[in-house]
Amino acid sequence: REDYLRFQSTACQTIVDGRGTGRVVESLIPSNKKDLMLRPARKEDVYIYYDWVNDPVVRTNALNSEYISLETHMTWFDKSLSDSDTFMFVLELQGLPVGQVRFELQEDEAIINYSLDQLVRGRGWGSELVSLGARMLDNIRPSVIQARVKSENKPSAAIFMRLGFDEQLLAGGVRIFRLP
Repeated sequence: REDYLRFQSTACQTIVDGRGTGRVVESLIPSNKKDLMLRPARKEDVYIYYDWVNDPVVRTNALNSEYISLETHMTWFDKSLSDSDTFMFVLELQGLPVGQVRFELQEDEAIINYSLDQLVRGRGWGSELVSLGARMLDNIRPSVIQARVKSENKPSAAIFMRLGFDEQLLAGGVRIFRLP
């Protein structure tokens, strides 16, 4: 019985997160880009990250487009939060999470991954998210940033080119961008 209640509680948190009012307000009265703030990810962000990672647009643009189970995600999230070579940040508007950016250090580079909540897509905030994240990472651990983008993901490629990333090579349908 206790395991069942715990399971139900977890399942409900993936559907209802208590931020519906904030989303409605943001939808009706869109915020200005200058109100965006980046903060480190926290343990309680696990469910919003889960929603973002399984968003159909995110899955389509991800190098691995398979659906990610809650159990797999929770294991990955806990491991990533405690990994000294992973830096995870949440983009917020007045306390409402609207995106994420993550850097995973591999050898001498930081691999970037980012996504925006569907509520704020199309506002041109991808560049702002990547830029804020790059500055945050530079303050913590300066690194060469590498982005890996599917060749058909033109919006992400445009963001990296706009921000001064150099396109290095195209391998197996993946474009590689680097920001020294």
